[in-house]
Amino acid sequence: MPDEVFSDGFAISARPVGTHAVLVEILGELDVQTAPQAKAFLAQATITTPRHLILDLTGVRFLASAGIAVLLAAQSCGVQKVRPRSLTSGDRWSDMIPVCRCVCCT
Repeated sequence: MPDEVFSDGFAISARPVGTHAVLVEILGELDVQTAPQAKAFLAQATITTPRHLILDLTGVRFLASAGIAVLLAAQSCGVQKVRPRSLTSGDRWSDMIPVCRCVCCT
């Protein structure tokens, strides 16, 4: 499992959840500057090909199109299910729930 990556208000970390899942927490802005770090980190975090990848986006303050591309790329990493975590009707990302469920959880 890769270590945490920090840069200018951006942080990403991973930890195993049970034997078949990895929880990746992203904090800060997921944009054109941080997307390459996030993509590389996700590649390392999924190198063992867990069955499930859980993305905790509750700490993301800004999600640019480059960040959405990272989420889309996460689906093609060989993981069976990619799930956004803690996206509820009260969250600021609630308008993205249908997109995330459709794209990341098929």
